Amino acid sequence: MSPQLAAFLALGFLLPNSAKASELRPVAAADELRIEGRAQGTTYHLRAIGGGKGNALRTDAVRGRVEAELHRIDELMSAWRADSEIERFNRSAAGVPFLLSPENAEILKRSERIWRLTGGAFDPAIGGTIRLWGFGGAPRRSDVPSDEEIAASLREGGFANVVRKGRSVVKRAPGLCIDLSGIAQGFAVDRLFDLLRREGYRSVLVEIGGEVRTGTPPPGEAAWRIGIEEPGGDEGALHATLAVHDAAVSTSGDYRSGFNVGGTRYSHVLDPHDGRPIRTGVASATVVAPDSATADALATALMVLGPERALGVVDKLAHVDCLLLVRGENGLREVRSPGMSRWTRR
Repeated sequence: MSPQLAAFLALGFLLPNSAKASELRPVAAADELRIEGRAQGTTYHLRAIGGGKGNALRTDAVRGRVEAELHRIDELMSAWRADSEIERFNRSAAGVPFLLSPENAEILKRSERIWRLTGGAFDPAIGGTIRLWGFGGAPRRSDVPSDEEIAASLREGGFANVVRKGRSVVKRAPGLCIDLSGIAQGFAVDRLFDLLRREGYRSVLVEIGGEVRTGTPPPGEAAWRIGIEEPGGDEGALHATLAVHDAAVSTSGDYRSGFNVGGTRYSHVLDPHDGRPIRTGVASATVVAPDSATADALATALMVLGPERALGVVDKLAHVDCLLLVRGENGLREVRSPGMSRWTRR
């Protein structure tokens, strides 16, 4: 997912490109680790407490491992790097097996699972259609693709044209292109979260471009607080605040990325079934899930599905909840899964 909303971490700074907020009271802790930087075209922030006595040398060592992990994921999954592994696969010939890294094999396996769960509402194998519309690393466009162009891109794309066997993947159509932007940042959050856990930290918050995963709460707190932006509101205005621990949060919105043609707004979120920007009325979809990759992919899928079908999908999944903000005649209305109330604060 491409993050859309503004966010704060109550570390005293603004995250201008991220999708949600973490409002934390400062905690003075000798064993606290804080790392921030830029990667994957956005910002990242890590906070971890409880891994033993902190010091500058250890912070530098962990920072080095964090940066190395982010660099590797970028080398494997970036749509903006011609030399990334996924872009090399996209240029490969149809019918010829391509051996993926363990990371890309895993992310494709998880993507296929969510593609099946959502009836195709999440489909990273429509990368050709995404780029046709001027998204996913392609040059921006000021017009709308023709019906013929859209139909041709869909014939070449879709997970039905992908054959996986372990780490080997084959494209059935020569023009098939995979775009992992709807799940890669969530996957990266999970990798950094696991890295910090291996370092011995338990009270952890990892955020990349608005994708957030939390561990146990900070000392003296019941939860980490994550803000959901008000679609169309003032910069940083929050619709609601979530109180979350041991879970991931992702929000997808349709109102920041996109373009206007002839007075019509075209969202960057495409429906894989017809290759066009969504028309479901969903302004934003927030998902709470056990891991960030799942939350990231589902947030995009729920935008495509619309309120009723989105609730039907979430109802089948354990430990997953959602909050949709849907446009109507009287403004935004909330549609939420039954379990979402345990996470939501006003």
